[in-house]
Amino acid sequence: MDWVRILLSRCAALFRRQQLDHDLDEELRAHVDLAVEENLKRGMTTEQARTAALREFGGFTQIQEQYRIQRSLPFLETLAHDIRFGFRQLRKSPGFTSTAVLTLALGTGATAAMFSVVDAVVLRPLPYNNADRIVSIKPYSASSYWQTTSWPGYLDMRKLNESLHSLAGYAPYWGMTLKTGSQTQYVHVTQGTDNFFDIFGVQPLLGRTFLPGEDNPGKNNIVVLSYEIWRQTFNADPHIVDKVVNLDGSPYWSSESCQPVSAFH
Repeated sequence: MDWVRILLSRCAALFRRQQLDHDLDEELRAHVDLAVEENLKRGMTTEQARTAALREFGGFTQIQEQYRIQRSLPFLETLAHDIRFGFRQLRKSPGFTSTAVLTLALGTGATAAMFSVVDAVVLRPLPYNNADRIVSIKPYSASSYWQTTSWPGYLDMRKLNESLHSLAGYAPYWGMTLKTGSQTQYVHVTQGTDNFFDIFGVQPLLGRTFLPGEDNPGKNNIVVLSYEIWRQTFNADPHIVDKVVNLDGSPYWSSESCQPVSAFH
């Protein structure tokens, strides 16, 4: 564990540099004075004795530098020196400093925003059970153009499916007007089949998800509120289930309030 002791000693030396330099100077002077006394005893003059002692002992500056390297962490000292020099230069040029700081702030903000998107979409796993088994199927026409599937086409795919454990359909979100009392707001709406939430294993906070058959025409007037809409628009009303929700002037019945399905945000 000697390396630990040496590392701690060198780290402590960074905060006692002036004191250690003073102690080193005192010790060097003491050695030179002793050498001068020995030379005087040999019959040298004072000037000859000091010159011979200094020649024998070596350069003070070189010894001091070697001692500093052995007792401290040169990389950290160089870094601290460069940082101090950089701050001095920035204080001398306030215009350049403002431009540099603004550029760094914009660059850092853009990088953080890009990473948050990549982390949420690519790196972070989806918050569903068996997320690696969930796939998105996109039908293409004979001319290789992507196209949406009709309701009868979806029913045929679901009936003939032999490869997938289950198959659900959804329509990309569009905008509708939600009216609550005298206030209206524009909200995003996604239409899904009756087993839409079953695919993801999403459990509601309140109420239930869709029942079988509630995706058929005439019965598809049931809505599932996202957590944000339930909390912000309906003030987290615990009795929101089975209440009428007005969307584009038509009544819908709220079956639950659940966490939003982030895959289709």
